[in-house]
Amino acid sequence: MYQYIKRRYLAWIGVIGLSVSIVGAMEPVIQIANFIHYLVAHWHELTAAIWDSALGLFGLHAEAGVAALLNAGAFCFALEISAMTAPRHAPSLKSFALGALNRIVTVVLFYGILLSSFIRLGEPIKSLVDPLTIENWFDRKNWLLFGVWFFAMSFSVGIGGNPYVLARRLLDVAAFCLIILLFNFIALDGPTLRDWILSVR
Repeated sequence: MYQYIKRRYLAWIGVIGLSVSIVGAMEPVIQIANFIHYLVAHWHELTAAIWDSALGLFGLHAEAGVAALLNAGAFCFALEISAMTAPRHAPSLKSFALGALNRIVTVVLFYGILLSSFIRLGEPIKSLVDPLTIENWFDRKNWLLFGVWFFAMSFSVGIGGNPYVLARRLLDVAAFCLIILLFNFIALDGPTLRDWILSVR
């Protein structure tokens, strides 16, 4: 059992971390129960403090969007590494299509987390500086944005992990998100639902 857990700890770090980040990103559009709000709020505070401390060594500050992308990128990196250690299948049309689907899902997740992080904090949504304009590369204040963006987006391109394993990990993330949201529903609507069931009897 220990060896099983040891081989999969990176996968579960990625699954749990990405799931909490996604549920936290949903806060602007859904009502969050108190205990989930507590988890999400402290999750954002903790991860923002970690990234700020790490970047502070270089005199940099992690804004909301930067911290959100670093979170998403780091946890997807853990999923990607866990998929890379799995046995590879021979390349096929099916594996190529599944890899493309994995990348689309990852890009959508990153954009969702990025946009909602600005909405949640009430900050204006800042468009990413255009990397195709050469003058922007000479402005040092853009280097952190470019670096974080390319770090996060590299997982949408795919590093080379087993697409079948990565798809299973993304399904684990979806299942974990649904479990958190189910607890959220029970906490918010459980008493009302119980009263309705008792009244029907």
